[in-house]
Amino acid sequence: MMDVKIIHEDFSKSENLARFLSLNDPNVFRYEYLTYMPDKYVYVTAWDANNDIVGIQALMPYVLNIDGKDVLTGRSERTLVLGALRGQGILASLYDECIRYGREKGMQFVWGTTAAIKAFQKWDLSSTMTIGSMRYAVSNRGHSSHFVCQEQM
Repeated sequence: MMDVKIIHEDFSKSENLARFLSLNDPNVFRYEYLTYMPDKYVYVTAWDANNDIVGIQALMPYVLNIDGKDVLTGRSERTLVLGALRGQGILASLYDECIRYGREKGMQFVWGTTAAIKAFQKWDLSSTMTIGSMRYAVSNRGHSSHFVCQEQM
């Protein structure tokens, strides 16, 4: 894997993040992550030796009612690794850090959907996959992969 620095984002560099994600308004991060449960979001970025962003991964906090109990979960969002650097383990490093930090913030499991099936194929999407300490059951439908957590963090 290429040498990258993984940091927990505070949106002080929101202009750089917005440019990397091709967003017009850098304030979108403040709106999305700082208006609902601002102490629970997880947003990590990967930076190269030139201080350029090369990857992003976030967990948006969601409280789900499961079996009559409110459970804090993290919805996987903003997953992106610079195209030229894909396949070098950056995504796995971002996920590992998100899961670790999400656990510290009280998240019980991570879930999400994606159309980027290729990015996850290395993790055996045929039936289950493990990312960090999480194991997922995965079903592929059309262009999307739907993750359902099998084991808690």
